[in-house]
Amino acid sequence: MRIIQASQYAEEMNNIAEPALLSIRTSGMMPVKDAKDGEGIYYEIYKTPGAKGAIVLSHGFSENTEKLKEVIYYMVEQGYRVYAVDHRGHGRSFRQSHHPNLANIRRFSDYVEDLHQFVSLIVKTDTDLPLYLYGHSMGGGIAAAYIESYPQDFRKAVLSSPMLKLYLPFPEPVTRLFTGSMCLIGRGDTFGPGQSPYTGLEPFDNSSSANEARFDYYQQKKLANKEFQISATSYSWIYHSVKAIAKIRSAPACAKIRIPVLILRCSADSLIDPKGLDQFAAHTAGCRIVDFDNSRHEIYNSDDSVIAVYYETIFSFLQDQPS
Repeated sequence: MRIIQASQYAEEMNNIAEPALLSIRTSGMMPVKDAKDGEGIYYEIYKTPGAKGAIVLSHGFSENTEKLKEVIYYMVEQGYRVYAVDHRGHGRSFRQSHHPNLANIRRFSDYVEDLHQFVSLIVKTDTDLPLYLYGHSMGGGIAAAYIESYPQDFRKAVLSSPMLKLYLPFPEPVTRLFTGSMCLIGRGDTFGPGQSPYTGLEPFDNSSSANEARFDYYQQKKLANKEFQISATSYSWIYHSVKAIAKIRSAPACAKIRIPVLILRCSADSLIDPKGLDQFAAHTAGCRIVDFDNSRHEIYNSDDSVIAVYYETIFSFLQDQPS
């Protein structure tokens, strides 16, 4: 497959990839619990002609469907219909926070149930194609919880840098105790430790991307659209997420998975503790891990040579017949 070259990235995305996607895209707003009238979960559908399968996308923290346009483009080019959501608190979906830059949740399971409602009411009523699941980072944690809770919905799952164990300044039990206490005293929907509002200043060197052209392309979109400017987690988000991912990677939870799972892992990830991925894989039958060097947390935003292997690995996995 042909990879969009970083040397002409913005030009090709603006003149080739994005117009092609727009020509087959539809979008909508799905009402969900907790959302006010007229609000809900924003979603996009890319109706690839003659598709051989359908992929549901679950994006990472502070992201949205807009950030995954290159990912979606390659999936469409490879013959897949694509269904993508903005998780609650992100992108064009409804918020549960007092501050526009703050991601706040009351239960991690809400992410999973929103996605299940989307699959049940939108995806399955729109297509009978074989379904596959792709999740990145936070979205990878959501995807892992999904296939534990609803093991029959997808044929395979791809988890890219999945949020199964975070690097934290304190051990998980201490983190849960502290953030849980902050929730109890009414500070749940406030900026967590070290978190701050969006300023527009996101230096590439400290980012989760390894390729500056790909990083800059989305940053310009983020600067121009306030809906994309999530920059921080609340105490409640930290508490519920840390609690949930410990359960997701546990042996009893992993034993519920009935489909092949591919984990794509950055060998130098500054956010995700690889021990959690190893634990999940050890407990999950049919799970394998592929490591990527010369990358960062967002493997899909790496240099051309890295993402060429990244996508080859994904599409080979999706096309292989289970043994």
